[in-house]
Amino acid sequence: MNNPVWGDISHLHEPDAQQMEMFLVSDLKVPKDHIISLYDRYASRKAIMNAFMMLQKDPRIHEGDPILIFFAGHGGLAEAEPKWRQKYGSSKIQVIFPYDYGLPVSNSNSSVDCIPDVTIAELLNQLAAAKGNNILYSIRVTPLQEHVMIWNDLV
Repeated sequence: MNNPVWGDISHLHEPDAQQMEMFLVSDLKVPKDHIISLYDRYASRKAIMNAFMMLQKDPRIHEGDPILIFFAGHGGLAEAEPKWRQKYGSSKIQVIFPYDYGLPVSNSNSSVDCIPDVTIAELLNQLAAAKGNNILYSIRVTPLQEHVMIWNDLV
């Protein structure tokens, strides 16, 4: 993984995701076409969000079928929106960083944002409503260097 915003971080989590995929295919005999894999530049914010939607709409997945979502990548803390702070009293939220985090958005003055835990929770709730709640969400994150101090304060 070599993101221009982050620099070279190729030594981090892709092997975890590849090992999980290999375990699913080799040991559990899950057909490869039943696995959505997003590595490197394919793990963009849009692709991650779309993968949740694809699972919701996949006619092969019936209510109650087991669904495993495994994220191996980078996470950290971000400032919470004022509404969140007022409702829950926390000034920080946990986030995951997609591959394209911080890159400019085409035809816009903004950049690609992280994915807050509340967004992931909503996507999981929508998936559960569509396919049942037999969902395992496993996350393996390493904080980005700029977020290490904040992350260590949390732990």
